[in-house]
Amino acid sequence: MANEQKINVLHVDTGKDWRGGQRQVLSLHMSLLKNGISSHLCCHERGKLLKMALDQKVNNIHAINFKGALSIKTHLDFSNICKKVKPNIINFHDSHSLSLGIFIKKNAKLIATRRVSYPINLLSRYTKYKVIDLHIAVSNEIKNYLSNFYNQVICINSCIDLKRFKIKKRELFDKDNINLLYVGAFSEQKGLDILLPAFQKISLTNNKIFLHLVGEGHLLNWAKQEVDKLNLQFVTKFYGSKRNIEDFYLSSDIVICPSTSGEGSSGVIKEALAAGKITIASDLECNKEIIENNYNGFLFENRNANKLYLKIKESIDGKSELKKLNLEKSIEKFSCTEQTKKYIKTYKEILCGTI
Repeated sequence: MANEQKINVLHVDTGKDWRGGQRQVLSLHMSLLKNGISSHLCCHERGKLLKMALDQKVNNIHAINFKGALSIKTHLDFSNICKKVKPNIINFHDSHSLSLGIFIKKNAKLIATRRVSYPINLLSRYTKYKVIDLHIAVSNEIKNYLSNFYNQVICINSCIDLKRFKIKKRELFDKDNINLLYVGAFSEQKGLDILLPAFQKISLTNNKIFLHLVGEGHLLNWAKQEVDKLNLQFVTKFYGSKRNIEDFYLSSDIVICPSTSGEGSSGVIKEALAAGKITIASDLECNKEIIENNYNGFLFENRNANKLYLKIKESIDGKSELKKLNLEKSIEKFSCTEQTKKYIKTYKEILCGTI
C-alpha cells in the first residue's frame, strides 16, 4: 500500500517485578526488532525488566522513574521520551502505565494490552482506559469482558518462545522422586492454599513425591510456615525467583497451576506444555482456552483441594495419560513467531484506519 505508514511503536511497562507480563513485552519488543520493525521499550528505571533488557544488550531501551499517575515529573519524563522516539503507536502493557496516555499529546495511536481478568474499577474505566484507541486482550475471556465497555477490542494470546525449551537440560531434581513443580507469584490468587493441602494428602500415599516451588511474593513466609505446619518440610523446597526457569520445567514430572482467579493466558501452562510436561490446572475459563482436559493436560475444579489431589494421584498412578504429540500441537499456535505476526498486522491496520 503506497500510503502505508511505517510502524514506530513505543512499548510501556512500568512494573518493577519480573513476571509473565514483563517477559511477554520484552519478547515482543525483541521479536519486532528482528522483523525489522522500529520498536522501543520504556520501563521502570528500578525494575527487573530494565535489568534483563540491559543484560541481554537489547536495543532501544528507555528508563523512566515511574512515581505514579499523579506525578508531574513522571508525565514530563514520558513526554520527553515520546518527543525523542516520535512513536506513531504507543502500546501500554500494564494498567499503571495507562495513566501516561491521559495527558500525552495525541500524535500516536494508543493501544492497551490487558493480561489479567480482574474487573476494572469504574474510575479507571472512564478515565485512563477510555482514551485507548484499541484494547488487546490476551484471552477470549478478557476480550469478552472488555467488549462490555469498549468497541475496539481484539484478542492476541500471550506467546511462548519455544526455542527456550530446545536446550540440553541441566538435571536439578533427584530422578528417583516424582517431582511436582509450582512456578508463580506467592500471592492470594495463585491457589497455594489449595496446592499445599492437596500435596500433603498425596505425600501420605507415596514417600517419593517432592514439591518444588519457584517464585516470590508477600505470601512466601506464610507458605513456608504452612509447609512446616503440615509437616512437609522434608519433601518441599523453595527456590525463590530463578532465571534458569527452563531447567526447572525440564527436570519436573508434573507442573501444577492452581490459580483461583485473575489469570489471563497463563504463561506457566504454556511453558509446561513447551517443556512436554504433564500439566494440572484449575478449570478457570482462561485455562480452558489453553488446556483441553485429558488431551493436552488435566483440569480440576477450581478451589477444590481434594479434586486436585485426585488429579495428581491419577497422573502418578498412570490412570490418565497424555500423548506427547498433543502437547506439541497445542503449543505451536502460541509461538512468539505467530503472535508477533498478529501484532504487526494489528499495528498496520490501526495506522491505516482499518481497525
